[in-house]
Amino acid sequence: MKYNAKYYHINNKKPEHRRHDMSDKMWSKLVALLPEHMGKGGRPSADSRTFIDAVFWVLRTGAPWRDFPPDYGNWKSRHGTHKRGLNSKIHLAVDAYGRVVRVFITAGTTNDCKLGIELFQGLDIIGLMADRGYDTNAIIEFARKCGIEICIPPKKNRKEQREYDAEIYRHCHIVENVFLILKQWRGTAI
Repeated sequence: MKYNAKYYHINNKKPEHRRHDMSDKMWSKLVALLPEHMGKGGRPSADSRTFIDAVFWVLRTGAPWRDFPPDYGNWKSRHGTHKRGLNSKIHLAVDAYGRVVRVFITAGTTNDCKLGIELFQGLDIIGLMADRGYDTNAIIEFARKCGIEICIPPKKNRKEQREYDAEIYRHCHIVENVFLILKQWRGTAI
């Protein structure tokens, strides 16, 4: 990555505050996982690496966005980058103690049920508790084929309402508690 010359130290090394920026090797692995998004004029956005380095800098130092070094870009545009209606959604599978066993992050518009099977497939579980967002025939049939008992309230618009154990479903707060803990860490919420 090329750094703006006006921020170089006299000895021509990158600035000290950038010592933890991603290496080229790390970036080459990460860039393949990022969704493609377009910058101005229909060209691919070229500042994703700088944006990610800026986010890591803020999370690592605990400094407010307003205080990050100018070679990461304008703090106002960095703080607002990638939020313009393009929210993300966290999909979690947790065990009975609230420990995360699997996590997926998708676009905010992705339905919960799209990743339902992937969330628990291959895990050694005997029961599946999920909210109405996971009430699909495919998820229910897959769980039953695997010998997994389900506790998923039926969607209100389901033609044939299924029975579910409301007493067991009361424990669904366990996963909600995990989300609350994650959101308390401001960096994750942003």
